[in-house]
Amino acid sequence: MTKLRCRIRMVTDHLRCEPSGNQGEINGKRVTWNPDDNRFYVMVGQDVVATFAGNRKGWYNMVQWARTH
Repeated sequence: MTKLRCRIRMVTDHLRCEPSGNQGEINGKRVTWNPDDNRFYVMVGQDVVATFAGNRKGWYNMVQWARTH
């Protein structure tokens, strides 16, 4: 399992979460962040299997989901 880090910064009155460096994989699932829609994606191959909000809670939920599914 690759250790992922998240840096939080303020963007127009709300928190926006941006992963630092390589986004990597959790349990064989690729995790990415899309700055265009500020969402986290969990992918298996080319298929998106889950999406989460691009904030601190969404980051936590994405990591937990990828670990348990």
